[in-house]
Amino acid sequence: MLAQVISFLVMPVITRLHTPDSLGHYQFFTTLALVISPFVTGSLHFAIKSSPSKYRALKNLKLAMQFSLACSLLFLIFVPVVMLILAGTSLEWFSVYTPLLVLFVYLTANYQFAMAYLTNIKNYGMQSTYSVSKSLISNFLKLTFSFFSRTGFSLIFALILTELFQVLWLLKNSHKSLLRSFFRLKLSVFTKQLSSLRRYPTYVTMTSVLGILMNWFPILVTGMFYGPEHVGVLGLAFMVVNTPVYPFISALRSVCFGELARDFSFSRCVSVYRKSFLVAFFPSVLGVLVLGSYGEELFSIIFGSEWRISGNYAFICFFPIALSLLLSPIYSTLNHFFGFQRLFFLINLLVFIIGLTLTSTFGYLGFDFEWFLICFAITMSINHLLLFVISLSLAFGKISLKRL
Repeated sequence: MLAQVISFLVMPVITRLHTPDSLGHYQFFTTLALVISPFVTGSLHFAIKSSPSKYRALKNLKLAMQFSLACSLLFLIFVPVVMLILAGTSLEWFSVYTPLLVLFVYLTANYQFAMAYLTNIKNYGMQSTYSVSKSLISNFLKLTFSFFSRTGFSLIFALILTELFQVLWLLKNSHKSLLRSFFRLKLSVFTKQLSSLRRYPTYVTMTSVLGILMNWFPILVTGMFYGPEHVGVLGLAFMVVNTPVYPFISALRSVCFGELARDFSFSRCVSVYRKSFLVAFFPSVLGVLVLGSYGEELFSIIFGSEWRISGNYAFICFFPIALSLLLSPIYSTLNHFFGFQRLFFLINLLVFIIGLTLTSTFGYLGFDFEWFLICFAITMSINHLLLFVISLSLAFGKISLKRL
């Protein structure tokens, strides 16, 4: 939370130093990095976290670092091909960032591995220190570089330097032994170890990528059809509605899970879910009212007049976020206790394909950007409602069968 607050407080200065176009370059870069990252990590940070011993965690850490290096080198080979493909397209402006994207994702992957290792050995204090220091260094470098160059390069370069500092700092006591593992790499051992953890690079990775795309694909579609300027304006709207709300969504989910972990009776579910809904109802309604009535004025005052329209985009984007706050604590716990994971994945995949197709069609046909955004908001809202209704129906069906 503190790391997010630091970024949020610095943002009004960044928006006055940068145009929507330059911030759009940065936002498109970070979103694409977010999507590619699970492929480079192979989701092996989850394997590191859940290792049964410190020795096993260290072995998985070395395996993960070897995996990310191999994937990054593979991506790097295809960079010239990608740059050639992007030439002459609407995304030609992004081609110069592709080598930096591979470097950044590789560094990010290793940072995730190191943080996962700290989780496994229960060194939470050091984790918190790294998280806050990363936010401080990143925002300091962004501001410093922005005074010299108000382009997307300055913000991206700040990100890469921050990630490099953090990775070196995290591995300062053991990086020599870890680096030596690359030179001792035996393909047969590497393949065998990776095979034993194959569920992470396959099933977990695909689930992670889908979850990321469900929330962020409008940024990528916007970059393709509306250009970096719209990406920057939409990215700010996403930041404002996502940053303060998602910690509350996560907290409510955790509370519901904790309250029902030992007593999952029907009456207990009704009681817990009713309280969760009531707690979420006030901020949901307040967000809609404030953004609907004063969104553009607030954005103009806080971030500068150039960003006024972001307030309207934030209002549109807030509806699926509000529904997630209200309904996801219910359907996520029902999913966990009754095992609807495969069905939920298929529903999310179907809704994502429909949403991506519709928004891409709107963009390709040159629809007004607000209609494009409304299409996204409606699609994601329907997804939350579907998951809620289906989970309730299936859960009540299973409860009725047990009673019979």
